[in-house]
Amino acid sequence: FKKMIIITNEKIIEVMQGVIDNYLKPKFIELGMNSSGEWLSSLEARANNGNGEIWGRDYTYYLVNGRAGGSRPPITPLVNWVGNKLGIYGKEGLSVAFAVAKKIEKEGTDYYPDGTDLLEILESNEVLNYVYGAFSVEIAGQLTATIKRNIQNTFA
Repeated sequence: FKKMIIITNEKIIEVMQGVIDNYLKPKFIELGMNSSGEWLSSLEARANNGNGEIWGRDYTYYLVNGRAGGSRPPITPLVNWVGNKLGIYGKEGLSVAFAVAKKIEKEGTDYYPDGTDLLEILESNEVLNYVYGAFSVEIAGQLTATIKRNIQNTFA
């Protein structure tokens, strides 16, 4: 009899969480991007129609691509950034955050226009080998169980 190989959503999420923990978070820290830990704690592994997904904060776009000048960024996230990254709080922190917002409006961020390689880690051979390896073990286990069952049914 035939049996399909099934990779469960739970297994997909487990593997994606491994990618987050072992590759994406260390890359973020290596690039010196961490200020509050909020981005790191926001990362979430999901499974959707048999596909693994990694979800995170919407500002990931700006971490990867930078932000062009021409428009002022929202001030509240910058107030938090100034506090966490520079240790400046209260009225002084707000003042620094406004100065940072004006600089970004005028010049863009340091990451613009070249961007960063934050998400390139997800396409690296190291990550692909990790994912393929994890799913190969799952598939091999299911194939072994199916072959044993078929042999037992055939010779029973």
